[in-house]
Amino acid sequence: MKKIIICILCLLFLCACTASKPKINTEKTDAEKLKEHLVNYNHQNVFTVNAPGTWEVSTGSYNMFYWIHLYDPAEPNLQVFTLIKASNILKNQQAKDYYTWAYNLTGNDFLYGPAAGSMVLSPPTVENFYLHFMDYCAFLAKYDVSYQGFDYPQISEFETIESFDVTNFYSSAAIDNKLIHASFTNPLTQGKGEGLFMGTVTNGLVMMDPGYDCGSYFLYNITGISAPYGMFNEYKEILMGILGSISYSDQFIQSIANDLENNMNTASQINQIMQETTSIVVDGWNQRQKTYDVISQKYSDATLGYERVRDINDHDKIYKAYNGFLDSDLGSNFEAIPDDDYSKDITAYIIK
Repeated sequence: MKKIIICILCLLFLCACTASKPKINTEKTDAEKLKEHLVNYNHQNVFTVNAPGTWEVSTGSYNMFYWIHLYDPAEPNLQVFTLIKASNILKNQQAKDYYTWAYNLTGNDFLYGPAAGSMVLSPPTVENFYLHFMDYCAFLAKYDVSYQGFDYPQISEFETIESFDVTNFYSSAAIDNKLIHASFTNPLTQGKGEGLFMGTVTNGLVMMDPGYDCGSYFLYNITGISAPYGMFNEYKEILMGILGSISYSDQFIQSIANDLENNMNTASQINQIMQETTSIVVDGWNQRQKTYDVISQKYSDATLGYERVRDINDHDKIYKAYNGFLDSDLGSNFEAIPDDDYSKDITAYIIK
């Protein structure tokens, strides 16, 4: 009889211990869930890419002016874009004034209209281009019918966090060649984003007719990957993977080579340039000043209602938990993370 009573007491004790440790509910991070939706996408035999099937794929123009924009329609700041070449970017305000005068004098929209409406890039830097990014998009939307229907990336209030000089295919001709870690605002949704943006500024046309250079600059390799502000670190792996998976078809490369403005050597390098760009983006992120992550990710956690915690027994397991988690019975085996841990990947979300 005593043995039976002891066994019952032991069972009751074990049940009590189990009841005192209710199960913690976790779910995959949004980035991990997004990986489950990756598909190989072939767009009109122009390029292939591994991207989430839930994303929109928008393209515009042709040959060197081809623009790819991949984005999440539910969160447009979660995006990857690349434009091989941008042109019709004036060197100074004098040039714009000259073309505006000529257009007003002649009314010749074909000859002077686009030049009068184009943007001025002074100083000629990659940062300045992104500062006036929407001006360039508006110019293309108005004057270049080959972009009709294209969903332009939405980038305004561009703020550089840090920038890096880069060496790439275009370096020998570069006036400015940069990878920029920056925050921005989407002017349509007003949502704040953060990402890495790249480009190369070179001299384009030189025209000295009015007595000064009223020519233009070219920008190559306009490329960006971004996520909602404070969440770039969480999405970086999938965004870099999408960018690195873009591969142009032989047919498209041949069409570039057939363009009188280019040559076969440049065209044959296009896919190599894309891979080179991805490597530069990865290296740039690894070189960043990680102290900024603390600011941006704390902002994101506060905005979205999370507190970031780690397992007391395994400091590499970092979680985004609902606010108040540490004050609950469930939080006894967890602690708030130190600032250094904000650069670590999220293991999972802890949900109610």
